[in-house]
Amino acid sequence: MNLLFLTLVLFLQQFVLPAGQEYIIQNYTVEDGLPVNSVNRMAQDANGYLYFATTDGLAQFDGYEFVVYNSGNTPGLSSNRISEMIYVSVHDELWLLHPDGSLTHKTGSTFQNYPAIQNGRSTVAVELHLQEKEDIWIATDSGPAEFNRATNQFVFLDQPLLQSDSWALGWTSNQTLMIVNENGLIHLKNGNAIQLLEPNEFPISFRSVTDIKEDDGYLWISGNGGTFRYSIDEDRIDFRFNLDQDPSHVWGVHQMPDQSMLINSSEGFFKYNPSSGSVNIYGPAFNATTERTNLIYEGKNEEEILIKFSNVRINNQTVLTTDDIISGFLDRSGSLWVSTLYNGVYQIRKSISSNITSDQIPGFENIYPVIQTDDGAIWAGSFHNGIYRITNNGYQNWNSQSSPLLANNSRFLFEDSDGTLYASITHQGLWTYENDSWRKLDGLESVTGPEITVEAMHEYNDGFLLGTSDRMVSYQNGDFSLFNDFESASENPFQHVRVIRENHRGTLFTGSFGYGLTILKDRVARNYRVENSGLQSNFIRDIFVQSEDTIWVATEDLGLNRIVLNSNAVPTEFTRVMEQDGLIHNSLHRIIEDTEGRLWISSNGGIMAIPLRGLNDYADGNLENLPVMGFNENDGMVNREANGGVQTAGFISNDQQQIIFPNQRGLTVFHLSRLEEARIGADYQTCN
Repeated sequence: MNLLFLTLVLFLQQFVLPAGQEYIIQNYTVEDGLPVNSVNRMAQDANGYLYFATTDGLAQFDGYEFVVYNSGNTPGLSSNRISEMIYVSVHDELWLLHPDGSLTHKTGSTFQNYPAIQNGRSTVAVELHLQEKEDIWIATDSGPAEFNRATNQFVFLDQPLLQSDSWALGWTSNQTLMIVNENGLIHLKNGNAIQLLEPNEFPISFRSVTDIKEDDGYLWISGNGGTFRYSIDEDRIDFRFNLDQDPSHVWGVHQMPDQSMLINSSEGFFKYNPSSGSVNIYGPAFNATTERTNLIYEGKNEEEILIKFSNVRINNQTVLTTDDIISGFLDRSGSLWVSTLYNGVYQIRKSISSNITSDQIPGFENIYPVIQTDDGAIWAGSFHNGIYRITNNGYQNWNSQSSPLLANNSRFLFEDSDGTLYASITHQGLWTYENDSWRKLDGLESVTGPEITVEAMHEYNDGFLLGTSDRMVSYQNGDFSLFNDFESASENPFQHVRVIRENHRGTLFTGSFGYGLTILKDRVARNYRVENSGLQSNFIRDIFVQSEDTIWVATEDLGLNRIVLNSNAVPTEFTRVMEQDGLIHNSLHRIIEDTEGRLWISSNGGIMAIPLRGLNDYADGNLENLPVMGFNENDGMVNREANGGVQTAGFISNDQQQIIFPNQRGLTVFHLSRLEEARIGADYQTCN
């Protein structure tokens, strides 16, 4: 007793159930298919393909593989080096700007080049702009030009002030054009070019201007050394901000929810307060040596994303640290993509899962049964290390060295409606938890024979039914007996039962290891196997009771079976759903329904979440594709290979907020409240 007490004290360690890493980071480099690790810009087309503009071609990504377009394999793509890229959603097209001033237009699979000299006129483009979601403009050494889709050519403006070297474009809120060129700041209003500032009036180098942005009647003009604000109505510069270092650059500004302006510079982010006129550093300073764009994002819940030179911060939390960040992009699935000069691209997604492993609890691995008791504790059985109890206050471990347990292979756990806890140890019968220890229940092996394992348990008629590695057993008032309260044409319809379920009408369903499905109604037991029915496998690991007339069966080797029953609980229809239909794996373990009508299914290839309605619609032939969400290591799971083969291989938490599955490395916890929040970019807008 003293040894047991000492051991439990040693194992009762402080432990807090993990909330899980909030974000999943995945890095894609040349090893994954990028042509080079230097990526300048990113975009996504109407079909969901992502595009990465690199210094050695255009990379298309479908979520799995990269396809690289370059001048060697793609007619119409004259240069592999891409400095800017714009996607035009209205026409589902890409525009690429190359360092030599030429352009490439991609529509569908066709690439068309626009050289830097067209019709004998120099058209070296230095900036590419999209106006009002459709119109493409370029700033060139011959002035600004707009793409005419009817003639498939760029058209220059017939204004003397505009027919000179131009390098920066911008638009006001009423879509009038602003240009910085050899003549200074030019405003194109009602078809007339008006000079607003002469070159010598710029408080920064006018030749270095790279960004023009209008905000509530003011123009913010940014370039080398700083930024300044020009009042259109008052025709004057009313604010200027200069950086300390030389060289330095401001790439743009963005209005924050509190109406302040965030200045994106090579020295860090600075915040301008318009009411006080003060400017303060916003977050840690840095020293960026490369051009940076699309670095500030905000969302409907005031989430804030700042992409700095060497890290990404979301709501003041650093979620990524790397070097030489160039740009950011939010795709439609909600992932944040970050491109770098030398390290490829990073995908940042919200994680809905966390893990409990041997990193937090010594020996906690290869878990099979897992349950949550009424007091909120998690109980888990390890294949090698006995039984664990986990709470927010700590954890305990019972094994053959520290307790009366005769072996360490914990196969099954179950709590009854009175709060009594049961466990099965492989080949060692049934045990109950009493006074912080475990006691073996006598009498089971005299009914079944030696080396018995319990793999399922169900409260039934004021007692219990036990599915064992032999036959089904009744346990009532402390006595074990073979379950024989039935009539059946089969000699033994309840062999090697691994799962026992019951519908509201008292019909029992049992699934077995190698002996198919048995349905017990009104004391009549009918056994269904591959040999005598439409059942697709005799190896059944779980049964989900959808309704009085429908059940779903999870098999060990051949996916799902939907079984429709008549009023006598006799199957009238069997429907298969397998990998070929969209399941991520055919070897299934456990089916759990959440409060939103989704079925969570564990498998040897990861976890699936499938809307029950959609699953039935697909089985009925009313849906062309099965609506499956799959989760594995890429989604935060520590290990995709789930464990099962026993009735209690996973559960939904008492508060209905978490679903927990066992696997080879421990447990994976799915936080259901995060499922709808897993889109970083949901309702976000890109800034600067």
